[in-house]
Amino acid sequence: MIFFELQPSDISDLNDADLREMVARLCEAELIAQKISPSYVFWGGAQEAADGGLDVRVQSQTDFDSPHFVPRKYTGFQLKKNSMPKTACKKEMQDKGQLKPIISELAACNGAYIIVSGKDDCSDKVLTDRLGGMQSAVADLPNKNLLLLDFYGRDRLAAWLRLYPGVALWTRTRLGKPLSGWKPYGRWAATPPDLSDEFLLDDHPCVIDQSSAQKEPVSIAEGIVLTRDQLRKAGSVVRITGLSGVGKTRFSQALFEQDVATEHLPPSDVIYADLGEELTPSASELITYLIANRFSSYVVLDNCPPDVHSKLQKQIASNKGQLRLLTIEYDITDDRPEETKVIHIEPSSEETVSRLIQKRFPDLGRLNTDKISEFSGGNAKVAIALASRVDADETLTNFSDEVLFQRLFKQRKETSDSLLESAEALSLVYSFNISSSEFNDELSALSDISGIERRQLQRSQAELLRRQLAQRRGNWRAVLPHALANRLAKRALENISVEEINEELFKQENLRLFQSCAHRLSYLHDFLPARQLAESWMKPGGPLHSISACDGFLLTALNYVAPILPGVVLSKIETAAADSSFCTRKNTHYSSIVRLLSKLAYEERSFDQAVNLILRFAESEKPDEKTNSSV
Repeated sequence: MIFFELQPSDISDLNDADLREMVARLCEAELIAQKISPSYVFWGGAQEAADGGLDVRVQSQTDFDSPHFVPRKYTGFQLKKNSMPKTACKKEMQDKGQLKPIISELAACNGAYIIVSGKDDCSDKVLTDRLGGMQSAVADLPNKNLLLLDFYGRDRLAAWLRLYPGVALWTRTRLGKPLSGWKPYGRWAATPPDLSDEFLLDDHPCVIDQSSAQKEPVSIAEGIVLTRDQLRKAGSVVRITGLSGVGKTRFSQALFEQDVATEHLPPSDVIYADLGEELTPSASELITYLIANRFSSYVVLDNCPPDVHSKLQKQIASNKGQLRLLTIEYDITDDRPEETKVIHIEPSSEETVSRLIQKRFPDLGRLNTDKISEFSGGNAKVAIALASRVDADETLTNFSDEVLFQRLFKQRKETSDSLLESAEALSLVYSFNISSSEFNDELSALSDISGIERRQLQRSQAELLRRQLAQRRGNWRAVLPHALANRLAKRALENISVEEINEELFKQENLRLFQSCAHRLSYLHDFLPARQLAESWMKPGGPLHSISACDGFLLTALNYVAPILPGVVLSKIETAAADSSFCTRKNTHYSSIVRLLSKLAYEERSFDQAVNLILRFAESEKPDEKTNSSV
């Protein structure tokens, strides 16, 4: 597989500035491979500016264990896009016939001086010729034997690039030859290119290490440091989770930014992709390639489904890969893998969101941005969507939450009732599939529930995507963030009768949609119409009436609604337990029921009843039934 490799002729197509930055990035990557900070690489300024004879210099405080293309801890590179014959090499090292002082300085510290040409290919004869010109320039230097001289042509640069796929990917991007969907470090978050992308910090505790026993939230800066520490370990796998709009992608981007917290991860060695896009190669193919070549790059996968994450995690673990994997949760389906290294992000403080809106929309003024932030509840996506629908001459301080909510669906000066109604219907479920053939035709089912034409729902979900009020994964869609979707779902439950909803959801072909609706109800436990809908599912004729008859899909739905009606669910389990085999290993869902009872036992009002049922399961266990024991 050849994914990152470039030909020597590609090197010649780089302009002066890109050639210099590529070499600097390669130096940084090499120092990182030597476990040395990339901060010892120095470069910058205009290409034509006076540089003392060096475009890139390495000044490490530590010797290299196994030097490659940066041969010594003090190494200077002088770059030229054009061909550099013998005479040009000698002339480059001198100023008015005298050796440049920087070269004498490198010799004094046992350093190396390398001329780089973006045009030359170096056979042994050509290389000997170039080195001869360089040696003649230092002929009168007393300690010339302490100085290592070398010459890199474009062929050696191409070989150097093959060692560091992150830098190769950056170079391909600069050449207009990117891999489809794969990107180097950059603005991964959706910040408009003409606006500041500053990462905003405060002391608000909003980052939780799910691997910690305490699970106490820490500030965003502490969360950054914590995540960096976990990712530095070779073969590490970390997952970022959180609701849409809390800044997961921007958080991941900040891990590689020098001015955020301390000891940033190297931006020169990171590869990023959004799995919502078409990728060539696929994520699995790329990971296979990186493992086979023992690369230690950082791979960041945004909008990564749980099943893909689990597959890649096993791939890295089984092959003892050196690379580091960071995935970002895009939770619009109903499955969740069990993780060991999970960083969960909660909404930011209202103050931080207000600062963000002030930067994005400076004409709105502080009073408006504070009101928008308050309405958004710390969710940046809701705040940005609302701010984009407010005129600079308006004052929002006296607007109710309902009026602000309506603004999210405002088109020019008119409110789009059809878009709002469609959004309500689409928010009844946690996620939905827009294809009429890939899965069951879920848009048609939602059309029958809501009375809105399928074609209108199709147009509306596309418009919600354009407004960044929905997200996609393949043919899957979800109205997000949940702060918005939950509000819309409440309106739908008020406007559509229980009977109209159940008429469609009780159909066998709509079982997944039924489960997805249960997932939505789990966010609305204090909302009366949500409880009434859940109650209807447990009545005679409802899918959850008989617990003992429920399959895995229905038990998942039961888990979602159980916190809404704990007493009813416990009574249903007691009824099922009247069957002597229900509380034994003959019940294929034995473990699922016990886990559900354990969750219900956390509530004081349910504790006694739930624990008594757990004990009945425990009493039925035999000595050899150790797996997933209830005790």
